Formats: sequence, C-alpha cells, structure tokens
Amino acid sequence: MNEEDEQKSDENDGAEEHREEKLRYEYVPYDVRPEEDLYAFREALTAPPEAQPKVGAKGKPAARPPMKRKQMILLAAAAVGCIGLAILAIYSLQLGPPPPPYVDLGSSNVAGSGLSGDLVARWTGKANYVFYLNPLSASDLPGFSAVADNPPVQLLFTIHLKDNGGITVCEKEILFPFKAPEDGSAVPTQGPPARTMDGDAITYDRGDHDQIARIEVKGPLNCPESLYTRIAVWDFSTTFPARSDQDDWVANLEGIKRRQVSQKRTKSAPVQPMLPSPIDGDDVIVGDNPSHGTVLTRAGREFYVGPGGLSSHGEGWGFFPVAFHFHCDVKGNCTLSRAGAVTTVFARLMK
Repeated sequence: MNEEDEQKSDENDGAEEHREEKLRYEYVPYDVRPEEDLYAFREALTAPPEAQPKVGAKGKPAARPPMKRKQMILLAAAAVGCIGLAILAIYSLQLGPPPPPYVDLGSSNVAGSGLSGDLVARWTGKANYVFYLNPLSASDLPGFSAVADNPPVQLLFTIHLKDNGGITVCEKEILFPFKAPEDGSAVPTQGPPARTMDGDAITYDRGDHDQIARIEVKGPLNCPESLYTRIAVWDFSTTFPARSDQDDWVANLEGIKRRQVSQKRTKSAPVQPMLPSPIDGDDVIVGDNPSHGTVLTRAGREFYVGPGGLSSHGEGWGFFPVAFHFHCDVKGNCTLSRAGAVTTVFARLMK
C-alpha cells in the first residue's frame, strides 16, 4: 500500500468514528428516574386546562355581576308559565273532551193527548234545552190550539233525559202558570202565558185561522256535565188533556163565543116600542153616528143600522145625503132600500 492509499484509509477510519460518536446515547438507570416521571406527559395531555379566575383591580378575584331585575322577572314568568302548562295538560287529560255544544235528541210523543215533542240539548258552559211541542196529526190541531190558547187546567210537561241503558240521568219540569175560572165557570180567564213558572221563555207559532200550531219553550237545564255527556234518549209526560177532553173544550169555547156574540147584539140594539101599524115612506139620510150605529133623516127619524153605521153596508150607502125608501112592521123592524145600492139595509126604527 503506498502512501496515498494509507492516507485515504486513515480518513475513512476518522469518518467512521465520527458517525459512531453521533449515534451514541446515554443510558439512564431505572432507579434514577422513577416511572411516574417517565409517563407524566400522559396526564398533561388528558387533563383539562386549569380555569383561571378573573382578577379584579387589586389582584383579587372579580365578583359576578348581579342579575338584572328584568331578567329575574322574565325567569319567574317563564317558570310560572311552565307550571301552568303542566297543570293544564294534567287537567285536560283528567277531564277528557268537552261536551258537544248541540245534541238533537229527536222526537217523542204522548199519543193519548195527541202531542208530539222534539228536544234539543245544548252546552254553553252549562246545560240548556229547547223543547218543541206540536199536534201529533192535522186532526189534533183544533184541540191542541184551543188548550194552548186558553188552558182549562194547569199544564205540566216533565222531560226525562236518559242514557243508553234507559236510566234517567236528568229531569226538567216545565210548569205553565194557570188561573182557574172564577166561580166554577167554564169561561177561561187567561190567554197563553209568555213564561213558565221558572221563567223559561214560551213562544207560540200560529197558522191558519190564528190557530196555535207549535209551542217552543227554552231555558236552563239542571244537568251537570258528568251527566249531560251521558244523555242519549228522552221522553216526556204531561197533564195536557186527553183527546176527548180537548174536543169537549173546543165545543165549550165555541159555545162561549156564540153566546158572547148574541149578548153583544142584544145589548147594542136598543129596544123600540111597538108601532100601531106598519109604515112606509121616503126620506133622506143626512148623517150617521158609527159609534152608536145609528143614522138621522131629514124628517127627524132615527134608525139603528148596526155597528159601523151605513159605511159597513157596502157601496151606495156611504155618501150623504142618501135618498131611500123604508118599510117598517109594527115591531119597528125596517128595511131600507135605494136605487143604485148593492144591498138592502135591515134596521130598527128608534123614533
């Protein structure tokens, strides 16, 4: 090996020693560094950062600012609202759905009295009713109207509200006011009442010939919600007269009306003494007195022609002066006639 090769070999050995020196590390014995020091970095990685308290002006921790009054009120209101909603939810669950506001219970009847009834129950925070009363058929209308217009007895209708099992859960008595005929008379002393004894409203629907064709009664119903929700069917009982008694009452009222008309005519027609003989003649009517039903003539005669005077006797008699011919019998019963008049007037000679 020449000198140049030896020099290169020495340089390589130096480089190798330098690399070994770089890779050299120091061994630390186990008993010198305890295990907790070796793995302490794990706790440093997992532990949360330590909260640093705010520091005041003098180095002391700063106090939390007090809650504002408005914030306190809002928090209190929110708490009360939540409690209220919770109570309402519990209450609603306990009560269930509200009662139906309108229940049409359909028809029922009392055939012996010729009556048909319809009932509607209503809930407006409390129970109410509407009761419709009608004649059962067209042939029952005269008796129904006569009794409704002038009750011969005190009318009572008792409504029975029942559940699906037929058990009565609520009742309503509808009592009409009544004034008995005086001295045992068959003459009615009252017309149809406008309210029941409890103050419920009564309405009458009239049809042909002013006959009462329907009665409507409405008012409060003493029925709590727990029982109202069980109502399914109904019926009613009444003191309304039977059909045969209604017929007797109709005949009685018609007889009364005829007697009243007869009495009115008798009282309104003055009594005239008898004449010695029948008389005939011509005269001229110059005036009348409708309130008394009399007319005066130019010759000084006075004839009674009935309520309303001559104007009630048709065309040809209502304009004065009226020239006419008269004929009277010995009792003073006269006929008045004239040219152009449609009718002949029956009159009584007064003087």
